[in-house]
Amino acid sequence: MVAGPYRSGAATEAEREENLRTLNAAAHAVFRRGHVPVIGVNMALPVIEAAGSDAYDAIMLPLSLALSERCDAILRVGGPSSGADAEVERVRRRGGRVYRAIAEIPAADMLDVRQTIPLLRIFDVDKAREFYLGFLGFHLDWEHRFEPGLPVYMQVSRAGCLLHLTEHHGDCTPGSTAFVRVTGLGAFHAEITAKGYGYLRPGIETAPWHARVMEVTDPFGNRLRFSESLPEDEA
Repeated sequence: MVAGPYRSGAATEAEREENLRTLNAAAHAVFRRGHVPVIGVNMALPVIEAAGSDAYDAIMLPLSLALSERCDAILRVGGPSSGADAEVERVRRRGGRVYRAIAEIPAADMLDVRQTIPLLRIFDVDKAREFYLGFLGFHLDWEHRFEPGLPVYMQVSRAGCLLHLTEHHGDCTPGSTAFVRVTGLGAFHAEITAKGYGYLRPGIETAPWHARVMEVTDPFGNRLRFSESLPEDEA
C-alpha cells in the first residue's frame, strides 16, 4: 500500500492533483520492484463520486483504513497527513512492514506463496461436522477417503478461511491452534451464540496486541483464535 497526503495541506484542486501524482508515481516504483501497489485515495474517489461529495468524510478514510487491513506492507510518502499516518499505524499493528523510501523496499521474492492452510486432527466426522458446519457456519468444500471405511480428509471454508480436517494419524497433532485475523467479530459471535451449541459458550476478550479475541475449541482439542484489531480511537 502507498499512503500520503491528498487533501492535507492542499488548498486547491491543482495541489490535490499533484499529491495524487506523487502517490501514483510511488505506486509505479513499487510495481517495478515486483509488488502489487494499492492506494486508498484511488479506491475511494470513484465511490465518493457515485455517492456525492457530501459523502467524502464517510468514505475516504474508512475505506482507506479497511484497505490497509488487507495489506502486508505500506510505503509512506509526502508531507503531513493524519489519515496516511493512521493507515501506517493500522499496517504496523498487524505486523506489516513500514517503509519510508522506495530504496528500502526489497524486490519481490520469486517464491509466490498462494495460500497457507492449517491441518487439524479430528477423530469423529459427525462431531466435526456439527462443530465446523453447524456451529461455526463453515461450508464443506470436499472430502476424500482412499476407500470406504478409511480415514477422512476434508476441506471446510468460510469467508476466505480454509481448514483441512483430517482423521489420518500421521498428518498432525491434536491440540493445535490456528490464528485467524478477522473483521466483523461481534456479528460472528452473536451468530454462533444464537445457535445454542451445547458444548461451548465462547466470549470476546481484549488481547495485549490491541485486538478483540474470541477463541473456540473443537471437540478434539484444537483451537481457533479469531482476532480483530481494535479501532484507533480505542488505543
